[in-house]
Amino acid sequence: MSYQSGWIVGEQSEGKPGFRTFLMTEEAKGKLPLIRGSRMKMMTVTVAIDHLTQEQRELALKEDVHAIAQIGNRAYSLTKNCSEIFAETQPAQREEIEGPDAQFGYFHFKSKPDKPLCPKCYQSVPSNPVNMGPRDERAGGVMRFCPVCNFTVTEKRAHRVNRLIDYNPYS
Repeated sequence: MSYQSGWIVGEQSEGKPGFRTFLMTEEAKGKLPLIRGSRMKMMTVTVAIDHLTQEQRELALKEDVHAIAQIGNRAYSLTKNCSEIFAETQPAQREEIEGPDAQFGYFHFKSKPDKPLCPKCYQSVPSNPVNMGPRDERAGGVMRFCPVCNFTVTEKRAHRVNRLIDYNPYS
């Protein structure tokens, strides 16, 4: 397992023998607060199992990954089996994906035509098929945002925006 990207992390040495524990804090990302509803990548961990024997691979895939986030005085946790994580992160086959559509440039899995993928993430190298967020109605119209790269697509522009204050950025 190798740590690949994210903000500065601390590695805690105590814990279960043969396991690693990483610590990340708001201070590690420039003291910017974590905001409710925002999605951001905290870190990426690369795990290789190709060099292991078949028996060792099966044991590794049975292990669980535990993620715990403490925000204020609340703690949230998630536990997933390594085999589930590997199944979710396998690169999508190009035959499974259609697109881009002519209207917004979206790609989508053939099995999920109503769940568009982020065009920017999908066409990046390496390809990263990420679902766009749900439609969000704002003053500018109806938009979708990518939770990973923040790419924005305006699906429907507002015809008229009524402002209570005449905003002049140079005043």
